[in-house]
Amino acid sequence: MVPRILSSATKKRVTLSPPVRKRDTSTSPGAGIKAPTVLRRLPVPPLRNTLDKYLQSIKPFLLQDDLRGVSAFDSGYEQRVQWAKEFETGIGATLQARLIGTHCVLYSCCNHYI
Repeated sequence: MVPRILSSATKKRVTLSPPVRKRDTSTSPGAGIKAPTVLRRLPVPPLRNTLDKYLQSIKPFLLQDDLRGVSAFDSGYEQRVQWAKEFETGIGATLQARLIGTHCVLYSCCNHYI
């Protein structure tokens, strides 16, 4: 069974206003400002950008494996590029659409990154 994404409790906790910082009157150093209790929601980035960042982030690991003789960089990188393409056109597209839909319903900001 799929859990409900929207509940009355979820709707009540969502605020789009910037967090208010309160001054702390205690005498301990570093206790002057309290952390915000609610953080603003970031927009959903395009899936292609996320996959490009993923491919960039794995390069050092693949190069390290290549230097150790575990696997060749070129073949390992090409395999990951293929996996990223399959993910982008398959389940990734479905999940991205759900994420954007949930984000738009909860935060009424459908114009970002679509």
